Amino acid sequence: MGSLTAAADGSHMSGAMIALMPTVEDAERLAIEGGEAVEDLHLTLYFLGDDGNAWTEDQRAELIGNLRALAASQLGAPITGFAFGANHWNPNSDSPSWVWAVGDDRDRDENAPTLADAKTVATMALEDTHERPDIPVQHSPWVPHVCAAYSDELDLIIALEERLGPITFDRVRVAFAGDHADIPLGGETRLAAAGRLHGEGIVTAESVRASADSILRRQPTELETRSRVDFAAMDKAWREAVDATVEAWADIQEAQRAQITAAVQAAAAADDLDRLDTLTVDSDDGARLLIARMIAYAREAGEQQQAEAEAQGVTIPEWSLDDEALTAAAIRDRLRQVGRTAARVLGVGLVQSAVRQAMRVWGSGPADQVAAQVDEHLASLSGAAVEEQVGGAMSAAQNEGRMAVLAVAPPAEYVSTEILDRNSCKPCRDIDGTRYTTLPDARTAYPSGGYTGCLGGARCRGSLVTVWPQADEQAAAAGMILAASADTMPPTHPEGGGTVPYSIVQDHPDCGADTPWAVTKDADNSLMGCHTTEAEAAEQQAALYAEEGDKDDMPEKGMDYAGQTAPWRGPLAIEGQVTGDGREFAPEALTWAELPVPLRWNKEDSHGGEARTIAVNVGRIDNIWRDGNLIMGEGVLDLSDDDGRRVHAKIEGKFLRGVSIDADSIADADVEFVWPEDVNAGTEDGGEDDLFEMLFAQPEKMIFHGGRIRAATLVDIPAFAEAYIALLDEEGAVVAGGQPIGAEGLQALTVQEMGAVGTHDTATSDGAWDAGANEKLIDGPLTVDKARAAYAWYDGGAVDGGELAKSAAKFLHHEISADGSVGAANLTACSASIGALHGARGGASIPEADRRGVYDHVAAHLRDAGREPEPFRALHAVTAGAEVWRPSAAWFTDPGLSLPTPITVTDDGRIYGHAAQWGSCHIGQEGVCVRPPHEDAHPYYRTGEVACADGSRVAVGQITVGTGHAPLSYGASPAAEHYDNTGAAVADVAVGNDAHGIWVAGCVRPNADPLKVYELQAAGQVSGDWRRIGGELRLVGLLAVNVPGFPVPKMRARVASGQPVALVAAGRPTVAWGRSQGELEREAVRIVMRMLSRRVHPGGR
Repeated sequence: MGSLTAAADGSHMSGAMIALMPTVEDAERLAIEGGEAVEDLHLTLYFLGDDGNAWTEDQRAELIGNLRALAASQLGAPITGFAFGANHWNPNSDSPSWVWAVGDDRDRDENAPTLADAKTVATMALEDTHERPDIPVQHSPWVPHVCAAYSDELDLIIALEERLGPITFDRVRVAFAGDHADIPLGGETRLAAAGRLHGEGIVTAESVRASADSILRRQPTELETRSRVDFAAMDKAWREAVDATVEAWADIQEAQRAQITAAVQAAAAADDLDRLDTLTVDSDDGARLLIARMIAYAREAGEQQQAEAEAQGVTIPEWSLDDEALTAAAIRDRLRQVGRTAARVLGVGLVQSAVRQAMRVWGSGPADQVAAQVDEHLASLSGAAVEEQVGGAMSAAQNEGRMAVLAVAPPAEYVSTEILDRNSCKPCRDIDGTRYTTLPDARTAYPSGGYTGCLGGARCRGSLVTVWPQADEQAAAAGMILAASADTMPPTHPEGGGTVPYSIVQDHPDCGADTPWAVTKDADNSLMGCHTTEAEAAEQQAALYAEEGDKDDMPEKGMDYAGQTAPWRGPLAIEGQVTGDGREFAPEALTWAELPVPLRWNKEDSHGGEARTIAVNVGRIDNIWRDGNLIMGEGVLDLSDDDGRRVHAKIEGKFLRGVSIDADSIADADVEFVWPEDVNAGTEDGGEDDLFEMLFAQPEKMIFHGGRIRAATLVDIPAFAEAYIALLDEEGAVVAGGQPIGAEGLQALTVQEMGAVGTHDTATSDGAWDAGANEKLIDGPLTVDKARAAYAWYDGGAVDGGELAKSAAKFLHHEISADGSVGAANLTACSASIGALHGARGGASIPEADRRGVYDHVAAHLRDAGREPEPFRALHAVTAGAEVWRPSAAWFTDPGLSLPTPITVTDDGRIYGHAAQWGSCHIGQEGVCVRPPHEDAHPYYRTGEVACADGSRVAVGQITVGTGHAPLSYGASPAAEHYDNTGAAVADVAVGNDAHGIWVAGCVRPNADPLKVYELQAAGQVSGDWRRIGGELRLVGLLAVNVPGFPVPKMRARVASGQPVALVAAGRPTVAWGRSQGELEREAVRIVMRMLSRRVHPGGR
């Protein structure tokens, strides 16, 4: 071999290009010693520039996606060329090269794609790529060639001539500075090769790895091999499902073309182009076709997942997609949503193409000629759009079918795989191989239809594979760390008799995961038994009381304590009303066990991360009955016991009165999931539907159609705000806790006087809604009757002489005609009103007491139209009329603390301090030093947003008071929901890192409970909750505790004068060091009272 030029060092490969790649066999035959490497031989279609790094990930992904779709529709098979000559190019330059001149094979099939077809596909793909870098001027004319070597040696012509002949190009390559993606041209050859590898029907590690070279993006990992997934079979099944559905779709599209052509001809005949603005096609037949094919393929994919599990030695319980079980019904609903949406997207796309063509040819001839030109254009469209949508739908079906099996299978490890996506984007490459320890966490990343972060959208082929632990392996650790407190203080009991000797403890360390509820003896903490449910534990507790023989501990029904009891009465639960976390008991769903049943008190929650919940018996429920939709109860508190007396005192002092039922038999009950009919209800005019929301909507609520009350527990935050108990005197009059509300009282609360307008029967409209335009059509001042007819709320205090200003009425939701008369209730406006009630668009500045009435008013209109409204959510907003308080943005920045600082609350409500100190060891982990996790950012904690005084908005999380840490078994999302649902958020804070640890900075919420703020101030410590997300520990919650897992010591900082200095860089917060605990507590109360005074009496002293 002669001398090689500088170009032969590979520098020419640092740019970007689109090229045809020869088969491996042809490339090996063509390669010349010392020339281009086998893997680099190519036929350039487009040179994209010297700097491949100039293309962003998004631009690369869009170009690859365009090429993939066009290659499938326009080429569809390998291209057969013919090397007919050897040429020496640029002989007198710095990069002389020997190339083969390539043309089309004259013996190819008549309908086979050509080199010119490939060039056209590349051109179209580039034209459809947005905001790409400029393309260099290409050589003209284009001469197809394959470069053999960069050299000036003339004798190389002999080697080139020896290799003249046919060349088959089986893929298109897109290369960017050494990174490339290959797009196959036809898949039958590859799939046939894969089929030969698995001819015996046995999936082995060798066969899985062997198939990688033919259809996979990379070699399978060790976990993918252990999962026993037959990727070749999975890919073949997916492609067959897609191809069969695309073929069947031709009939759907033909019918839609006929419908569109007729509409275009009618519009052209009337010379009315505006008619095309409302042109739509019927997508129902398409949706039915897609849904049927998807459910069938989902069933096939589920069977494959079951086979993989059984190959690992795992027995899968019976499953089905056809029965009425919760999982099957939910999966079918999800597939129907995907199918309907995909069909609608395809229909809309066809209409848009028709309208664009109609505008081009409008007026070019008679109406039938215009319609014929539009139909010809539609007939010429490639099938790329159909293949993309059908492919996405089948990917969703594949993943849903596999999920149906995993939902009933034993727990396992779930691994993301992008191995089938040969043109994966950077987010997919990054997520590839991520391991998940819980199915909910895995499903968050792969809800259905591929990875949620994929830039290719419906084209994503990502999925999950599952690896079950073998018999000789220990279950993998949950992989989460919880900043937990070491509860070193033993429980205390009063001296003397009457103490309750047994307690119920959740997640006792000596009980297994299947039986987390324990009964312990208080005297020595000895374990008396482990149980599956809390109700079963309560039964053992009651039996132990009976064995003690002390009738004061467990009285018989109707027994009088002669002054040692206190009667109570109140609503225990409400049927037909949704709780804050989206649960509901259907009417007549609840029954109750034989009376009496225990009345218990949630004495101690989990705290500091130690999974420990203590509930004690403080009385009994002697009678339960229905009052409308209320489940009422009455009974007595046990005053002979210290816990009973404490509860009695707390109710008298208004510190406690909420109650929640403890029900069993729910697991076997018929649980109904209510899905949103239109998840985009309330979208503003002109806005596009959120297709991801439509595809992956979550249920609005769960309705339980059965449940048996076994006990009730006094809690700080009940599931129903209306559920509480009131203390009675001997005559039955309420003496503490408030008057128990009855059904009539509850109904009376639905509509507040002088505020929310009561429901009324009226026509409804699903037309477009322009609030501003309708507001202008209604003249002011308003009569009370017109305000009640058009709006859902008005200020009764503003009524003067039967009239009120327009500004005193809110939630306009009726359409107003040109003459100012009130028309039908607009459904979009009703949905938007509910959104505003729940905080959208700045929320609703009306009294809290009126919010439910407004909701009931507009929700009734939606239900009249057959739409189920979004469930009502209680908010704790600042009282209407009060100026919304907005904190300083500086409060949420790094406070610049000079020392490790416990949580501090200033006079004006500012909060700062450290959640954990670097280098400290978790005090609840014996024998090992577990240190605080380090995150560069905290996106899973800072999920909320606060508007600041300067108009800026800052991402925040909350500090929660009054609950325990989420159970260790929870994933990230359930853990975060635990704090939302069980505790009171008293502060909004930002978090970050400094030299000392994890800093916390923010403010007390304006409407925070003073007692909860006091608890935070007195504790001075917060405990973090970290969960494993994407392989890393991420902060998801902060909880105020007395003893955190990572305590932050109180330290003194002094200057030369010997006086304490503030620990905040700005020096504004008051220094609290040196005060006694009593002083701190009194000061905390004063701070809170001053804050409340300023909120309630703005402008006062």
